[in-house]
Amino acid sequence: MNKARQRFPFLKPVADISNEDGSWNSVLISQVFGESLVGKIIGIARLPKTEANLLVWKGATDGMFSVKRGYEATHLPWSTADSNLWKKIWNHGIQFRLSFIIWRAMMGCLPTRDRLGFVVEKMCPFFADTVKGRIEWMLSILSSDLTSNLLKFTGCLIDEVWKARNEVLYKSKLINITEVRSSILRKFSEAMVAVEADGPASKTQDTGGAGGKINAATEVLCVSNASWKNGEAGLAVGLLHIRENRVFWFARKDKAESAAEAEMMAILWGLQLAAVKGFRSIVIASDAMVLIRALHEKRYPPLWKLRHMAVEVFSVSNTFVNCSFCFLNRKDNMECDALAKRARNWNYVDEYFDREGSPFVIPTYLL
Repeated sequence: MNKARQRFPFLKPVADISNEDGSWNSVLISQVFGESLVGKIIGIARLPKTEANLLVWKGATDGMFSVKRGYEATHLPWSTADSNLWKKIWNHGIQFRLSFIIWRAMMGCLPTRDRLGFVVEKMCPFFADTVKGRIEWMLSILSSDLTSNLLKFTGCLIDEVWKARNEVLYKSKLINITEVRSSILRKFSEAMVAVEADGPASKTQDTGGAGGKINAATEVLCVSNASWKNGEAGLAVGLLHIRENRVFWFARKDKAESAAEAEMMAILWGLQLAAVKGFRSIVIASDAMVLIRALHEKRYPPLWKLRHMAVEVFSVSNTFVNCSFCFLNRKDNMECDALAKRARNWNYVDEYFDREGSPFVIPTYLL
């Protein structure tokens, strides 16, 4: 890059290495950066010339900068293990007060003897070992379905032990171990009952405003899905001709940088297939709620790397007389999901699959 700046000191913005129509100037790029980088630079997708320039924070998927993200970028990255541990502790299924007392114990925020400068005897009988290490070890040997219960019990245990410890040190009271144990079990039972009572509400998925619906003018329903892993994506599209009640399934394998990109590729492919077949009114249904909600509201998804694909989706959708985007629950899109997973495991990229299949059952919430 420094050598390029020395040879071409007046080239600054991207516009200087672009053609008038907004595409890359491959000849100039070759002169500036050399043949080895031409392919990589030209491969970067460009927004249409009519689109305004966009300043993005590359460290965030939505491209937005915040003080928190700036702080995280200037400090050492957190380990994946720590990140997963905190997600388990700050889980919506665990009461906040229990998550808070566990966090205080693990971060050393509790004023134990070893942290009090005026205390001569530093050994704390209740917190002699590292709490964080103990909890990490217990979580590592338990199955995922028991993790939440363990953390609830741990929160109740630390809370009651800490109260008992303060009663001994500061009020010189005698502690009845049986009463402390009963209090721990009672609080644990209350925590379990509270979570069960809130369970159905927390599991209900809000799909309101996530997309449009099928109307009388709709000719074809396009269901799409994608399966992504390690840069490889399986794309699946089903076209349901509503009047003839016929379904045609399409699948292929492709390359994608993320699961969101794969889902957007499947949506775009579905629109292109419907356009080739001559349909004029279409409804696109997918279980990618973030993408569907944004497309339904005629705005770009909060993922800056997909902005150029969103522009292409809007461009193709405008060729239809009617085009709307609907959210489809994953359980109602199982056939398309299974087809996408099979496509991802194919041996060759761009392998194509096209066949007529069994009719797709339209969920009532789409009507």
